[in-house]
This record gives sequence, structure tokens and C-alpha cells, in this order.
Amino acid sequence: MPEVSRALPMPLGHGALELGERRRLGVALRENHYQRAFVLPNSFKSALVPFFAKVPQRTGWRGEMRYGLLNDIRVLDKPAFPLMVQRYVALAYDAKQIHSAADLPQPLLWPQLRVTDTEVADVSQAFALS
Repeated sequence: MPEVSRALPMPLGHGALELGERRRLGVALRENHYQRAFVLPNSFKSALVPFFAKVPQRTGWRGEMRYGLLNDIRVLDKPAFPLMVQRYVALAYDAKQIHSAADLPQPLLWPQLRVTDTEVADVSQAFALS
């Protein structure tokens, strides 16, 4: 996807707090000088890494006592944003301008996967695909 410059593996299992590992990951990300993090899961744990990375703007929906970890915290009105994609897209905009899904730019853009011929050949060979 052209919008994604780098994918980061999450070394932690689902449900594991592992505070030390989350801190180590966040500290390691500091050198990238990220300016904004969109924290999509509503868990306390998901907000820890960008906090430890010292990302200046950490945006997400309120959930699981994330006060202090997020500094751009939004209150979700589920009927106003019935679809998950609408909820995520809304976070990219100023909360004072977007009050419902009707306020989002339309149509919502779909992500596009771009694969080179070399990548197709590599995967085809690796998995013996014709």
C-alpha cells in the first residue's frame, strides 16, 4: 500500500500486558521521530507503545482508562459512526469538524495493494504456484 511506508511487527501476544516489552518497543521507535499516532484498538495496552515512543500527538477513541496515554482523546458516538472504517477515518480529522459519518469525505477511499512482478515471481516460486 503506498500509504504505508513501513510495517512493524508486534512481538506481543493478544492479551499480554508485558509492560517492559511495550516500553522497549516504544523507546526503539523514538529514533523515527513520528509526529502522530492513531491508536485504533480501544485498549489501555495499545496506547502504551506510542506513549513510550514519545509521539507528540496520540489520537484515539476513549477506552480502558487511556487518559494521559492519549492526548487527543475522542468520545465515540457509535450510532453516528456505525462502521468501523468510519470510526478510524474520523480520527484523521479535527474532532470539531467531524460529528458523524455524513461529515466524512465521500466516497471513502479503499486501500490498494500494489504488487510488483518481482514480488509475484518470488512468492510463486516460494510456494510452488503456477
